[in-house]
Amino acid sequence: MSLINCPECNKEISDRSVVCIHCGYPIKKNTKCVINGVEYDLSFILEEANKAEILEEVNKAKIIGIFMKIANCGLKDAISTVNKIIEDNEIPKFLFLKPEEPDEQIIQNKPHCPTCSSTNIRKISGISKAGSIAMWGIFSRKVHKQWHCNNCGSEW
Repeated sequence: MSLINCPECNKEISDRSVVCIHCGYPIKKNTKCVINGVEYDLSFILEEANKAEILEEVNKAKIIGIFMKIANCGLKDAISTVNKIIEDNEIPKFLFLKPEEPDEQIIQNKPHCPTCSSTNIRKISGISKAGSIAMWGIFSRKVHKQWHCNNCGSEW
């Protein structure tokens, strides 16, 4: 927190003040921010931070969660941006954040049907294999198969 001069009476006031404590002049702050070309109202960050200052605790998790949904950004970008806004007590006019991307590793490691490339598959259970062996013997189709595609019926 730092001191600034009131634009009206030129006396020192807190930079977190909404109005001058000496003359009542409203200290207007920027509440709009253009994030990746779209304008958002981020006044809730400063409002929550000011409420939390009075209550002696900052509920940053709530603020960060809301910011992540609004800005469609990752956790690291959200944490650093919210911390910077609270620390400076000022909302920047422009932000450029990387959009949140799904984890590529998870997408690549998901098994899929070799016939139709569907991910709508299920594992063939041991009970199903045992039943097939009991009915067809060693000529059962399921003996060496692990997966069944629910879309095309292929087993591999």
